[in-house]
Amino acid sequence: MHSQLLLRETSGALDVGGACVGLVYSLAVAKALLRMAPEEVALVVASEVHSRRLNAPHVPGEFRGLFGDGACAFVLTRAADIRIFTGRKMG
Repeated sequence: MHSQLLLRETSGALDVGGACVGLVYSLAVAKALLRMAPEEVALVVASEVHSRRLNAPHVPGEFRGLFGDGACAFVLTRAADIRIFTGRKMG
């Protein structure tokens, strides 16, 4: 993904699993990294492909409609004022 987005190879990358809650966890990790690391921008990319497993003939129809495929991406930047992250001024 680094080379396709023309990012430097020294950019950090994490693979966080956990289905839907994995996205929430990834956003929390990105927020923490922005607060503690020197980086100014974090990219969170998430995707889920359930159709490979749930389109099988032995899966009941109600479960096939419940879980779909999806993808999203968020670009997070460090705030100029830390109150945006915490609700109160730090330092």
